[in-house]
Amino acid sequence: RANVMAAATYRPAHGPLDIPVVVLTAADRDAALGPAVASGDASLGWARWTTAAVTADVVPGTHITMLQPPAVQAVAAHMRATLDRSCLVSG
Repeated sequence: RANVMAAATYRPAHGPLDIPVVVLTAADRDAALGPAVASGDASLGWARWTTAAVTADVVPGTHITMLQPPAVQAVAAHMRATLDRSCLVSG
């Protein structure tokens, strides 16, 4: 619950940044976290933190299990591919 409060009240020191954002979202719901909030926002709320593109990608697991084997390997592979593409684009 402290994480939820911290995220809800966080205010960056310097307004939105001009950098692309990739949001990893869990494929499965974790019942302990409560029901999903359907906002209709494809950026899942991240667009307010950037003036660049926001991409939301689904990875295996729940919010918790996505950071545990075997799902974490898929998350790591996705992050590596995203970073590799970013390096190719930014040169």
